[in-house]
Amino acid sequence: MNYFQNHNNDLISNPEISSVYPMSEGQKGLWFIHQIAPGNSAYNEYNAVKINSPLDIETWKATWRKIVERHGILRTTYGTDKEGEPVQIVHPMMNVPMQVIDAKDWSEEQLKQEIFACADVLYDLEKDPGGAT
Repeated sequence: MNYFQNHNNDLISNPEISSVYPMSEGQKGLWFIHQIAPGNSAYNEYNAVKINSPLDIETWKATWRKIVERHGILRTTYGTDKEGEPVQIVHPMMNVPMQVIDAKDWSEEQLKQEIFACADVLYDLEKDPGGAT
């Protein structure tokens, strides 16, 4: 997507944009792969943890919101500039949806299936935040 053409060519007054930077070489590689194989989830990473004590879900969510607020890469999407060059677009704010699933009664096999299904979710680098640096 040419970010500037699809957003009225108005970088300065667009409140959805904080900064635009050239992509790093690693980002260019991911962008290239995304362009030729948008259905590829090979670079998705996941981690699962077992929590054996009560968890304050609202505090957990607030902590992740603060982390996203603090680290621009987690508010970054990708596109192209007016010349068609790939750029990273850092947004001043980004709502990162979080899903909480109570899996305490699940079998280990059921849990593994859900983890792998979540790990296979595709990211749209033009809309979803947080690519590699």
